[in-house]
Amino acid sequence: MSTIAERLLAGAADHEPHRQAAIRLLIEDDHSAWLDNEAFTNACVDDAGERAYIDWAAARTAFDNGAFDRWATTERALLDFTIAIGEDRFGLSRMNLRQTALINIAMIRALPEAVAQRIGP
Repeated sequence: MSTIAERLLAGAADHEPHRQAAIRLLIEDDHSAWLDNEAFTNACVDDAGERAYIDWAAARTAFDNGAFDRWATTERALLDFTIAIGEDRFGLSRMNLRQTALINIAMIRALPEAVAQRIGP
């Protein structure tokens, strides 16, 4: 049987890029390990066998209602950001190339200097 990460990737394969990006962020955040967290998966993941899906509305509701408040501030911040991407809170799916480039640049500028130097200008 495949892992939850593999099933989520399969479920997101035909979804919009912002949802695929959010899934990848959850998978790649091995520090927080949200996909190993039963509180998260029980509240937010619909595991339908070969494919699994994040219910972004349920994730937002659980987050806003304090379901993940016992986790570290940085872990919750990353989850909040991931949910915002997955639910398309910022309208990324409707932005043009220039707008998305400006967002990328702003995110790099917002990072601590040591991190920004490692990933680009």
